[in-house]
Amino acid sequence: MIHGGDIYRHPVQYDFSVSLNPMGIPPGVREAILAAAEEQICRPSYPQYDNSSLKESVSGFLKGQESESGRIPSDADESERLLVGNGASELLMCLCQTIRPKKALIPVPSFYGYERACDAVGCKIRFYDLRPENGYLPDQDMLLQLTEDIDLVMLANPNNPTGRLTERGYLMELLVKCRQNRIAVLLDESFIWFCHGTPSMTEVAEEFGNLFILGSFTKLFCIPGIRLGYLYGSDTEQISRIGKNLAEWNVSAAAQKVGRACTEEKTWTIRTKEYVKAERDYLWRSLEQVAESHRNAGLKLFESDANYLMLCCRLPLYDELLGRGILIRNLENMRGLPGGFYRIGIRSREENEVLIRTIREVISHDAE
Repeated sequence: MIHGGDIYRHPVQYDFSVSLNPMGIPPGVREAILAAAEEQICRPSYPQYDNSSLKESVSGFLKGQESESGRIPSDADESERLLVGNGASELLMCLCQTIRPKKALIPVPSFYGYERACDAVGCKIRFYDLRPENGYLPDQDMLLQLTEDIDLVMLANPNNPTGRLTERGYLMELLVKCRQNRIAVLLDESFIWFCHGTPSMTEVAEEFGNLFILGSFTKLFCIPGIRLGYLYGSDTEQISRIGKNLAEWNVSAAAQKVGRACTEEKTWTIRTKEYVKAERDYLWRSLEQVAESHRNAGLKLFESDANYLMLCCRLPLYDELLGRGILIRNLENMRGLPGGFYRIGIRSREENEVLIRTIREVISHDAE
């Protein structure tokens, strides 16, 4: 299983394999979804051709988030630095199709989509193994891999599946070195809105024309079936070239309407971060107690800043939980990780309690 969310082949009651906002869909966004459906029934129409209204709304949303972090937004037309797409995956693929890198550096473990996008354009990949003793965070040795034969480096902040945030100082060091060596940087911030006290790197994008920031509304606003992502960069000429490779009407009329409604949710990120932190801490403490009381199971949790946790276990946890109607993300096919690693999304308190109780039952049954 390359992605989470494979609920179609299994009888699943609780899906912890995806990393969506446990608060669900904001009321205003829910209303927009219903209104968009009704609008297309009563007055079928093509979406706005250039996505300009949606881009303007998303630009305003990003600038508003930057203002909350203390940055004074630029007076530049931010919409010229922005593309919107049918999910972040479409924009990721289009970026590679446009810049045509010959060799990319990808730290692993990480999202499989980076490798897939490179493979699609015949780009060779140098994988850098993140070390568990360093918390699976990029280190100084990875900076040494940023040589002149590298055209593109792709990394996520926070990383997926580990959930760890990379320190701002390290990212700045990486960006400076990449600028010196003419290396493009794809920084995936799809889960940045779940991380407490961490502003987006759009704050520094104006300093680095080689930086492209990938983002997603899918996770934050819990609209996986709508599909909505964005790509931000200060090099407007390059952004324009990437945009010309996007398909016509790539964002549906419904997704445009829903996306504009998302940008009106001014306090949603603040509420989300508080909720996720509380539930992540609760889930962590509870599973740590399970691990302590059943040490033979080899259950180990890894520190996370995001809305998911990575763990490993001696037992076939994926199969055991699936047999009980609970789906988690099996990471056995993820480059850079051995077998027995899993990712679980942070859900509501009630759902988290079900997961904790079921994992305890699985481990206790094995110990008998």
